[in-house]
Amino acid sequence: MTRPGGNPRPLVRLVAILMGLPCGMLIFILVDILRANPRWEDAPSTLTRLLVLAIGWCVSAWLLALRADGVPAVLQRGFLFGAAAWLVIGMLIPILGRIAAPESPSGSLADHASWERPAPDLTQGVAAVAPMRSVAIALAVLCLAAWSVTFVASGMLRRRADRRANS
Repeated sequence: MTRPGGNPRPLVRLVAILMGLPCGMLIFILVDILRANPRWEDAPSTLTRLLVLAIGWCVSAWLLALRADGVPAVLQRGFLFGAAAWLVIGMLIPILGRIAAPESPSGSLADHASWERPAPDLTQGVAAVAPMRSVAIALAVLCLAAWSVTFVASGMLRRRADRRANS
């Protein structure tokens, strides 16, 4: 069924692809936080990270466009996903800070053998937990504010379309 304004599907797909990129980046950040441990020597390769980003982008764009009746629905889904993802990131940051916390004070003589690389100084990462968490919460609030704007705007557009159809 086509609308009076034309076929909205190409525009919905375009907006879903464009909105899927930030959603894919949030998925990438979540996977990186869950996977990363500063004490591990085997960091994920660049190819693995790019693959996670591409898969996250494709899956999120597909889910955003799935059964969407218009661009406002895609935008609302994207902003709700963003808010939820930033809240989860805000909750995972302190957990990562506890994982990254050193057990012994940095700079002691028994940190590593002479042939090993010295362990990174992780005390700055632990000190940055509170600001990073507050930034994540602020971004979640920003996503919720953007969602509310799109929600109100879609309601206004629906009422306008109903008035035009009735007159």
